[in-house]
Amino acid sequence: MPIKGWKCPIERTQVPFDHFETCKARKGRAAFPPWMARHAHLKIENDVRHSTLDVTATRTMNCPRQTFIEVLWDYYIDPSKIAARERGTALHSVAAEHTDPKLWYTEANDPVRMTINGEIGGVPLSMACDAMKRDMTEIVDYKFPSDFSVRFRGPKAKKEYACQVNMARLMLGQQEWALQAGYDPETVLLTIWDHACGKQEGPLAQEAPHMTEEEILATRPGGSNHTIEEIISIHLWMVQEYEKNGAPTDIGKLEEIAAQIPLVGEPMFRGDKCRMYCDVSEICFGIVRKYGRPEATWGTEDESPSEEQHRTDGRVEEDQGPSVCSTPTNAGLQKAVGSSVQKEGSSGSPRFSPTK
Repeated sequence: MPIKGWKCPIERTQVPFDHFETCKARKGRAAFPPWMARHAHLKIENDVRHSTLDVTATRTMNCPRQTFIEVLWDYYIDPSKIAARERGTALHSVAAEHTDPKLWYTEANDPVRMTINGEIGGVPLSMACDAMKRDMTEIVDYKFPSDFSVRFRGPKAKKEYACQVNMARLMLGQQEWALQAGYDPETVLLTIWDHACGKQEGPLAQEAPHMTEEEILATRPGGSNHTIEEIISIHLWMVQEYEKNGAPTDIGKLEEIAAQIPLVGEPMFRGDKCRMYCDVSEICFGIVRKYGRPEATWGTEDESPSEEQHRTDGRVEEDQGPSVCSTPTNAGLQKAVGSSVQKEGSSGSPRFSPTK
């Protein structure tokens, strides 16, 4: 992602990544923790999987328009806006480094094996797996939500978390090395370690039930009006439009493409996604002001998320307007998405479509 540097939280100016090593904006002190800024910078530099428009597990549950802007625009962000997420990312590194390498595969001791490439719904995607027992009997995903969220959690993992670890379960079943090592996707345990801590509560191991591919694709992440299936279809259409226009670098042309991408993130997290958890919301809102809202969207008006799907519990992961769920008005999008998926997918008929 082409983040070019930071915005100083105090002076609101664009500064280089190493700015906080010498910053004295807060009465002679740095405006942001230097170690956290450096850790975030190194993660940004090394994040190869998210430097292109390829589909990843994370992106199947996020806003495609956000992905498009993050990959193709140059931008600066206030690091304090992503501090909670970066703290979680740092703790992920600590967990990976301190998990016994004799018993577990982790990103720290085997990053190649823990980067999984496979297919969901016939669409190629990649994901990073946090930890897996070397005897192939358990897959673990680490979560570091805000501590106040302990009051909302229970023994079962949130559906979005279950989707993520089930993607790993299904895609590991597509890896020859895993099958040769005795991996069985039907019996493997799926565990979400929730590291939120209360006054007398520590981390909790939550059970994630096995989900079918169809159940994963039908999930509406973060209270979204769109299913994972629809988000993938939008993402594929977006990539097709970008490539069809010659992979432009001109901002004007990129804006024209971005202006057509549905605002999937708007209803997420009870409407807080864009305002609080999107690094490129200012750019996105600027495109809306210039070009208006996209004319075509995915989904149908009677497919709004249930209260359970909409509930976020304040559990924004520390790693991490009006509805856009309406009937499409551009029939060309349906044809574009269908042809894109048919080319990528394993079946002869399109798996994804803008409408059900």
